[in-house]
Amino acid sequence: MEAGALKRSSLGEVWVEVADLSQTEAIWEAAQANLGHGVQYSSKDLHAVFKAFIKAKKHIKSNGQLMSYREMSPIIGKPHTTIRAWMLKYFPTVARQYSGDDHGNRDAGPNSVMEIRDEHREVSLQALQAISQRLDLVTPETRWLIARDLEALHSRAVALGILQPPPEDF
Repeated sequence: MEAGALKRSSLGEVWVEVADLSQTEAIWEAAQANLGHGVQYSSKDLHAVFKAFIKAKKHIKSNGQLMSYREMSPIIGKPHTTIRAWMLKYFPTVARQYSGDDHGNRDAGPNSVMEIRDEHREVSLQALQAISQRLDLVTPETRWLIARDLEALHSRAVALGILQPPPEDF
């Protein structure tokens, strides 16, 4: 709750969580929290989220190793190829630390079309799951926009042709 909204509210008590963060870390924490609200980000906003992630050094694991672009993908919500392109564009010095790697994965072999499709499917399903889990946090108007966009997506998928996959083995 923002301070101005708090002043106008009739709440007698408010629980707050205080964290000792640098400005860079605070910007990343805000961006990360906003990723979870279910409203679609603009391209410009996603670029800002990515920049905040790198500036906050969240791409560095606790053991000091760099996260692969594939590991960053579900956090940022974009395919690893996009993460790599943004790294080259905004943080070329950091990108050079990944040189010789296949998108940050030293053990990766050549990507098959099927692997790329599976990755895009996984990122898409994660985004839908995030929207579903946080649907109660958005306004009815935003839910209407989400439903409209999902209906358009469904229509496009049907127009392109759909086939129900066989059931997965247990």
